Amino acid sequence: MALPTQRILIVAIEDGGEAHALREVAERFFATVDFVGIGETRDLIETLNAGQDVALVVLCCHGKDGAILMPELAEPLASQQPFQGPLTPDHIRTHVTLHGRRILCTGCSTGVAQMGAAFLDAGCEWFVAPDGYPDGAETFMFTTHFLYLLLHRGMNVGDAVEMARRAENDRGLFRLYGGRAVSGV
Repeated sequence: MALPTQRILIVAIEDGGEAHALREVAERFFATVDFVGIGETRDLIETLNAGQDVALVVLCCHGKDGAILMPELAEPLASQQPFQGPLTPDHIRTHVTLHGRRILCTGCSTGVAQMGAAFLDAGCEWFVAPDGYPDGAETFMFTTHFLYLLLHRGMNVGDAVEMARRAENDRGLFRLYGGRAVSGV
């Protein structure tokens, strides 16, 4: 049973094409997809802070040590950014206001407790991300299954995470912070 069309935002941060593939997947599940490619830190901050009316934000990125990796910029462009280096939990608390957004992040180790707490502190309704370093194919499979359950089946976020995690592989690394009883997106 398909739900009414929902609008989601896919944000690509040097993701190697994952975002484009997920756009096709989400559209197949009847979502209307907005797509933003990120080149600078300030672009990401502006995108996250925007009050767009979207049901879900998917951050397609790479992560390391509990932070979202950002593109390396040459001077003087780098000095014009709100911060330099990876997006950390402290940066989220300082620069981001999420207006009740629901976020799925694909970056490795971005689902650690400190990052989950930072997104919730910034106003996120719920945040899903891996707390370790899953294989890229497993991340794509988790994300595809999660989007199917959430967008197409209308499952609540807690059950969708648990069902998408079921497998003896790296999909079990994904964690949910907040919103366990929220139905669909």
